[in-house]
Amino acid sequence: MKEKETETTTRQTQKSNQNNNSRSPQNLAKYRSLLLPLLIIIIYTIYQFVGGGAAADFAWSETSVTVICPDETEFTLDYADVTSLELCTDADYGTCISGNDSGSAYYGTWENDLWGTYSLCVTQSIGNCIVMQTDDATLVINYESEEITSALFEEIQKYCDAATVQAAAL
Repeated sequence: MKEKETETTTRQTQKSNQNNNSRSPQNLAKYRSLLLPLLIIIIYTIYQFVGGGAAADFAWSETSVTVICPDETEFTLDYADVTSLELCTDADYGTCISGNDSGSAYYGTWENDLWGTYSLCVTQSIGNCIVMQTDDATLVINYESEEITSALFEEIQKYCDAATVQAAAL
């Protein structure tokens, strides 16, 4: 009988030790080290799913700029065709006619009182945008941050000025 009691006590002690071992500092550290990367992956996936990151990619040439939106829609403007170029702050983008108006990336065909029906490809959280107009189209864009958008505006302005000088020389 004493053997059975000793065996039962030994089993209970082993189970108790196993339970305590699963909560040991080493095991908790192991779980925490696995939890952090998993949490980062989950947050990154959610961020990308709701439209995180830059709204547009660009393809540059000496004569034109092509804006590529997240849905692979492309807008191309020749610098020589640009009739108006401005850096706008705190723009009211208006209403989405087709495209995306949720998350952080706004793109597609939009409409407002200032520009009428126009093409938009912006990251909503950036406070400024570049407005490029031709005789028959308006394109509104920004990229990565207010500072980068401002620098991008200056570069586009240089290309547009060069295209105007070149057209006048012909």
